[in-house]
Amino acid sequence: MKNNLHLVPFTDHWINCEINDNLTVLTSLNSSYRLIPLLNDYMYQMAGDLGWITSLDIKYSRELLSRLEILHKKNSTFTEQDYMKDIKACIDQGRVINVVVDLYDWIPESLMYQRYHMSHYSLIAGYDDEEKIFTIYDDDANGYKQHIIPYERFQKAVWRENGIQIREICLPEHLEDYTLPVSKVIAFATRIKNDITYLTYMTHFFNEIDEMLIHYLSMLSKITNRQKANQQLFSYLAEQKVVRLEVGEELVRLALQLQNQWQTVKSLFIKSMISDCRPDYKRINTLSYENLLLEHKLWNIFSKAVN
Repeated sequence: MKNNLHLVPFTDHWINCEINDNLTVLTSLNSSYRLIPLLNDYMYQMAGDLGWITSLDIKYSRELLSRLEILHKKNSTFTEQDYMKDIKACIDQGRVINVVVDLYDWIPESLMYQRYHMSHYSLIAGYDDEEKIFTIYDDDANGYKQHIIPYERFQKAVWRENGIQIREICLPEHLEDYTLPVSKVIAFATRIKNDITYLTYMTHFFNEIDEMLIHYLSMLSKITNRQKANQQLFSYLAEQKVVRLEVGEELVRLALQLQNQWQTVKSLFIKSMISDCRPDYKRINTLSYENLLLEHKLWNIFSKAVN
């Protein structure tokens, strides 16, 4: 027997695993919700752990996250004896569920695979008893997409602390079309410029703490993907004639340049991890500073174009 949910993974860009799961559900029901993650409701800040400032971070604010609250979540626990049958039954009933798994044994393309143990919610989209596989939507080193998980690996990876943990994503009865609020895009542009102005008084955006490499890579993935979203945002604003076509093209070009340059920073960390050598922090921090200045220029061009 086999069955699949009628969901299309949200792959436009990656924000984080939970938000991409939510967007997968929403955009599968109503395509206008593809505009939600284009909203530039994000902030740059320096973040750390245990009182240490360790790295540049990007945080999404209330405006974006509140739009996702129309999806309600219900937590439950399946027994060790019946969980495979119960998960398949949820899919047969059209219920959207996340299962808690250990990333150490989950997706070979993930930077966590066979390196670090960490519990994680993964969206189960289908199963096939003949092929003995689950279809799941989750992120790896390259973003959020569909993966095929053999039953054997699934059973090895499922997190068993206090039972098999399940989270159901409950669908709303009705979804009104979403409209991107242009006035808020303009206001958030000013906030981003102010954040960057403050940060560029600093010189160290990634401190030399090698134990934080996975954290750094996660932050850089979010920053890089935000520039993908900005490209889509400026293309949309040009189509809607909020900015002139030639201005929109220039903004898209700058956002693509930023995406590539942040990817270069991320690659320096990945190279050090693979070669088991220390990252070139001096170059990493210099490039990060240059990237922040370029993004300030980008939003300054946008602000002048709409005022």
